[in-house]
Amino acid sequence: MKTRVTPERMPGIAMGMMTRRKVVKRFARKFAAALLLLAPQTPLLFMGQEFDEEAPFQFFTDFQDPVIQKAVSEGRRREFSDFEWSDVPDPQEPETFERSRLNWEWTNRQKDMLTWYRDLLRLRREHVISGERTCTAELEGENCLRMQVPADSPNIIVTACWNGGKEVHAQDAGWHTALHMNEDGYTVRIYVRG
Repeated sequence: MKTRVTPERMPGIAMGMMTRRKVVKRFARKFAAALLLLAPQTPLLFMGQEFDEEAPFQFFTDFQDPVIQKAVSEGRRREFSDFEWSDVPDPQEPETFERSRLNWEWTNRQKDMLTWYRDLLRLRREHVISGERTCTAELEGENCLRMQVPADSPNIIVTACWNGGKEVHAQDAGWHTALHMNEDGYTVRIYVRG
């Protein structure tokens, strides 16, 4: 069964406006990063995600064959014709590529996000990748998630709450808070043993 992406579900996909900036609040992105980077699977980061890149990532190509160039450009417009978007960037235009370049001059907010990612990756290196690649994650109440890695004898516990959810602290002796964020109704607390 094919699932159609509608404008309501993914605004601006043709323009390359990623949900990380246009739809999801910054603090929710930090919240999601903690769950992604501290889960046992191999995380996949999108270009500039770790520092909240502001440039859109637009689909671009550099085909030399004129027949393929035309087919790709027309196909891209046709792909989004049902959405009634008239301004779909041409993948073959150099401007489409240029708009997608990373900006390496960061704002303080971007530096803060990069620090958050670096801290999470440090915790991942120290407490996740050397252990068993399992986890448990469960809702606690209506607005909190608790994730333990590994599942049976955890080295790290992540609690993540939203919309005023009350965090449940690690109760066993020997746990301490390694990282904490509480911003705009989102709370993440990461506990490690030791």
